[in-house]
Amino acid sequence: EMTRTEQVFHNRINSKRNIISNIGKKKGKTDIFIWHDKGAVFIAECKFWKGSKAFREALDQLLGYLVWRDTKAALILYVREKNVTDVVEKADEVFKTHPRYKRREADVATFPVYALHHDGDPNREIKIALVTVPLPEK
Repeated sequence: EMTRTEQVFHNRINSKRNIISNIGKKKGKTDIFIWHDKGAVFIAECKFWKGSKAFREALDQLLGYLVWRDTKAALILYVREKNVTDVVEKADEVFKTHPRYKRREADVATFPVYALHHDGDPNREIKIALVTVPLPEK
C-alpha cells in the first residue's frame, strides 16, 4: 500500500495532469488513474509478484476496469525476488497466452508493451505496459 501511495505522490509532483488513486471504473477501483480534459489518459494497477496465476488474475482485474474508450494502461509489478529477469519472462508468458493477446509492441523506456483487444471487440486495441519495479530486500 505504501509503495502505491508513494508512486501516486511522486507522479502528482512531476506531472501537470490530474492523478488520483482508487477511482471507481467499470468493475472496481483502479490503483492509478490519470485524466485530462477529455477523459482517461492512463490507468494502472499495482501488484506484488506472487506467481503466474496471481499475475493472470491481476491482468484480468486491470482489463475489467477498462471501458471501450480506454486504450492505454499499465501493470506496475513490484518484485522482491532477486532474479527479476525470470519474473519478467513469466509475466511475458502470461500476456502471450491470454485469450485477448494480439502482439508484443516495441518497449517503452525498457518496459515491454503488449497489445490486447477489448472484450468483444477484436479491432479495438489496448496497449498495456509491464512496469517492473525491483524492490530491495529488507
